[in-house]
Amino acid sequence: MTVRGGRMLENFGDLLSQRIVAEVTGRRVRWERPESANVTAIGSVVEHLATVDSRAVVWGSGLRGGSSASRAWAERRPSRFLAVRGAHTRDALALDSGVPLGDPGLLVRTLFRRSPRRSGVVIIPHFLAFNSPDARKQLAAARSLGMRVLVPSAGYESICEEVSRAELVLTSSLHGMVVADALDCPVHLVSFGPTAEPPFKFSDYQTVYGLHADFVPFVGGVLDESAFTGVRDAAVDRRTAVSARIDGVVEGLVRSARPLADLE
Repeated sequence: MTVRGGRMLENFGDLLSQRIVAEVTGRRVRWERPESANVTAIGSVVEHLATVDSRAVVWGSGLRGGSSASRAWAERRPSRFLAVRGAHTRDALALDSGVPLGDPGLLVRTLFRRSPRRSGVVIIPHFLAFNSPDARKQLAAARSLGMRVLVPSAGYESICEEVSRAELVLTSSLHGMVVADALDCPVHLVSFGPTAEPPFKFSDYQTVYGLHADFVPFVGGVLDESAFTGVRDAAVDRRTAVSARIDGVVEGLVRSARPLADLE
């Protein structure tokens, strides 16, 4: 979350996490502080759990970076990792190679319908972009071209609906990329100046598809017509690679979540 103009912005991925855990467990889910929670799913939050020495079961969360401090914490409770977001997190924590990989946000594909009719470009910025005057100008330029700019404080239902109808998603938010993948929409990572998040978490997520994080600058990499064509074509090619593996990733996440239903 961040504050601009005195108002707190919520991250739609955090709210989506609650919905998805409820779906896979069939149980009521409520928020707790990291030191009190018994499950964490979705997001780059493993460092936070290590800081408070949380006993929470990790299902699909990841690191923001290759934190060696978290490795010692992980080695004390390897059975508490049902799944992690990607191979980079698994390796940084020295977890067993058999630990399942994937972001639980991909289960959006089981909750929301994928529209057969798609049109237009949807932009999902990371919330940090709204704190940058330059980034806000770029987003205003995108709107003037008819692109639909979504704010991360919007409800996940409305974001999923917009993505399901989009021809292309451009995002600096990992949650935005995950939702686009889940709903079979071509997606490309973009950067809005210095507001970009650490590349580690984007690369970590994409290891499940054998892909790498590939950002393009929004100004110069998207707004120019010829550059936009290249970005769109690259996103379509990427969707092909994702489509070949995503069902297996989702199935693995669902299987790995079974112990969650038995937590006290």
